[in-house]
Amino acid sequence: MRSRKEIYLVLLLIVVCTAAFAEEVITLQEAKKIALEQSRLVQLAEDQYQANRARVQLNQARNEPQLGISLRPSTTISGDKPLQAQIGLSFSQPLPGSFALQTAKKTNELDLKMAERGLAESKRQLLLQVETAYFNLLKAEQILFASKEGVKRAQAQVETAKIQEEAGTGTRLDVMRMQVSLSRSRQSQLEAENNVRKANATLANLLGLSPETVLKTSIPDLQVTIPPLEEALSLLERRKEVLDQKAAIKKAELALDEALRNKEMNLSLFTSYSPNKSDLSVSVDRDKISANLTLSPLQDTRSSGWQIGAEARWDLADGGAKDAAVAEAQAQLASQKKQLFNLMTELEQEIRNSYWDLEAARVRLETAEANLKTSQEAWNVAKLKYDYGSGSASELLDFEVALTEAETEWINANFDYLLKQRQLLYKLCLEEETA
Repeated sequence: MRSRKEIYLVLLLIVVCTAAFAEEVITLQEAKKIALEQSRLVQLAEDQYQANRARVQLNQARNEPQLGISLRPSTTISGDKPLQAQIGLSFSQPLPGSFALQTAKKTNELDLKMAERGLAESKRQLLLQVETAYFNLLKAEQILFASKEGVKRAQAQVETAKIQEEAGTGTRLDVMRMQVSLSRSRQSQLEAENNVRKANATLANLLGLSPETVLKTSIPDLQVTIPPLEEALSLLERRKEVLDQKAAIKKAELALDEALRNKEMNLSLFTSYSPNKSDLSVSVDRDKISANLTLSPLQDTRSSGWQIGAEARWDLADGGAKDAAVAEAQAQLASQKKQLFNLMTELEQEIRNSYWDLEAARVRLETAEANLKTSQEAWNVAKLKYDYGSGSASELLDFEVALTEAETEWINANFDYLLKQRQLLYKLCLEEETA
């Protein structure tokens, strides 16, 4: 029969193995990779991209050669030939190099680039969310670790108070004070454990994992370089919002050119040939070439001949529709340019605010580091005095509370500074270059 110590060792091994399988240690880069592969947000973004791409392809298809065939049987109510039939073949194609074709191609290219930027931006936003959730979990874990250390200190103080009470150098009231402090430390630990669970569930959801999945973080090795403010302002040209707004201006310019062009005279050339039982017509205007061939096999034989001509068309009166279209296009173009100016102004102010917030976070972190160092030294002195009976329990508890608050403040300030750095780099589109 095994001894009690052997049984305890086996139970301990089972607990350790269970914990090892229950927790999954994951790095920040692994978390990002998993998110890009299976996050529902990426899947939604890719579906939207495919829809936008299909819309662009539809517009492109309209500018490709068009070929159609038709069959038209008919009969007459009275007459010698009750049955008739026509077979038609039609063809049209935009003229290479025509203004309309070039405008359509440029518009499709702009729309496709906007769709690609939309997909890339969705992935960037997801990665920022994963980073934020990862650091929040890492912060919660560190606060939990600090709270556990606080419980250990409180337990040691209770034992010391009991020893001093037994030796006659302490009082029962001191023991009770230390027990109250231990109870508060345990309550803080429970709150920290709950925060870890919530942060873990948030990260697991972003990664497309079950909320019950227990993730274990590790401190990432990030190379963070913040550019000067003047350089950062010049990087705003890389933002998706700016690029999309410039694309909108370009599309507005194309629309204005098209509106002005519609006011011009429209000249087209046409020719037709009518051999026996068929008709062939071809027309060419400034935008496209089209042709139609019609066969009537049951039709009587008729004379054939070529016909060629030209057509010039002016709109003598249209109720001011074309002038209104030009005015609308001009107003739209002016509006898009003003929107770009306002957008750049807002983004520049946003970047300035981010730099000021980052500087404030840096100062707060330095202050928290100094406060933590002072609180640690003060608690060590108070603990030493209390252990040797020259200090009071209330004094030690005051320094214990100050130390716990200083530890929590330092952890919060450290991660607040880190997150503000990452958010600023994201706004400057530099997050991949500094990871």
